[in-house]
Amino acid sequence: MGLRAKFNLALLAAFVIGFVVAAMVLYRIVYDNAREQVLQNARIMMAAADGIRSYTSTNLVPLLPQERDGKFVAETVPAFAAQRNFKQLQDAYAG
Repeated sequence: MGLRAKFNLALLAAFVIGFVVAAMVLYRIVYDNAREQVLQNARIMMAAADGIRSYTSTNLVPLLPQERDGKFVAETVPAFAAQRNFKQLQDAYAG
């Protein structure tokens, strides 16, 4: 095997190793970014649900009766509005 072939094989091996290392690093970066975006969206949804729950407990519960015609009024539970809002989000953005 000549010097030119050995040089080409060494250069090819260096490129392959460099490509594999770059692919692994880039995969990790893309994975971490995707994970952070999902977590940020979850934080936003949780903050929205908490805000809805707080609004319900401070502004709506004092205005609504606990019972209507002998039946419990679900709207008086602060988590009810947050759950309904989250359900609508799930229906709108399935998956």
